[in-house]
Amino acid sequence: MKILFDHDVFTYQEVGGIARCYSELIGQMEKLMPGSCSLGFKFTNTSYLYQLGLAERFRLHHYPFGNRLLAKQLFFRINRILFYQAVRRNDFDLLHLTFYPAPEIRAMTSKPIAVTVHDMTPEIYPELFPGAEKWIAAKKFWCHHANLILTVSDHTRKDLLRIFPDIPQDKVHRVYNAGGFPPGLTAELDLPKPYLLYVGGRKNYKNFLPMFTALIPVFHEYENLHLICAGGGSFSSEEKQLIQNTGLTERVMQLNLDEAGLAELYRQATALIYPSLYEGFGIPILEAFSRDLPVLLSNRSCFPEIAGEAALYFDPENSDSIVETVRRILTEPELRSEQVQRGRMRLKDFSWEKSAREMLAFYQQYL
Repeated sequence: MKILFDHDVFTYQEVGGIARCYSELIGQMEKLMPGSCSLGFKFTNTSYLYQLGLAERFRLHHYPFGNRLLAKQLFFRINRILFYQAVRRNDFDLLHLTFYPAPEIRAMTSKPIAVTVHDMTPEIYPELFPGAEKWIAAKKFWCHHANLILTVSDHTRKDLLRIFPDIPQDKVHRVYNAGGFPPGLTAELDLPKPYLLYVGGRKNYKNFLPMFTALIPVFHEYENLHLICAGGGSFSSEEKQLIQNTGLTERVMQLNLDEAGLAELYRQATALIYPSLYEGFGIPILEAFSRDLPVLLSNRSCFPEIAGEAALYFDPENSDSIVETVRRILTEPELRSEQVQRGRMRLKDFSWEKSAREMLAFYQQYL
């Protein structure tokens, strides 16, 4: 069995959840079944491919930055040519698309095609994604024309079938993501403690500003409590203004760190707080579990499915609920210890090897 992967995610994402998922899964599939994966491109700056030794294995090359956007556009075109050539050579058994490319690819091969749907956020919150109509249409096209659809949670599977009700249910299957940091990964960081940790983007559906607003009384009550935001870019002008107006400029910060730094950020935190209204999976949950960090979660979307009883939940649209949950983790050490133990146990339910085995089994059904 040989699975061909396209270039899309590996051209545009140097780091990012989707690129990491595909990199980890390809790495595990190659361990389980050497030679089972083929990459239809040669140029990538996706860091995970280099960290996992896959760039060397598949003879991939960095592309120079120069003008970053122009470089990506140029090497996207080059990779697309290489990918189309790989499709026409027909030396594969199944094609797995990493995003939702041009429909013309469907006519280029009679081989089975798989796609992975990571979430349905643009369809559920279209007002937050202006100009995404073309991308949404491409997703819908591939959900209808792919032979196999994989989703990263049961919640995402249900959303997909609800929003696209004419898609046959029997071709949509769930394969969980995984996550976590390897033991011993550490970095030297001088961090203010205690702090709550927020990881990732802060778009509207992430519910960051309402969460922060709800917690203002808690920050004034606990005068040494900080909030550290990892990734997601610098604070917006609106975020800066709110932080400044509340007098918390010295206690709220945004950091961009490498993998070792992020692992250390989890290790030293008091709790991870994840207030999103919607997610497809939520890898930061598993990252927190792997660093013995209690997790405070929105009770919406896929979160209860992924974390189970290993998290404390709050209503993300109820300020009192958010405050009560944070206060509990700050004041109840026995509860904290209990949640850490539950997180360790829950983490055992997820692994990239397990997910890769499931993917290979689903591929086999369509060959």
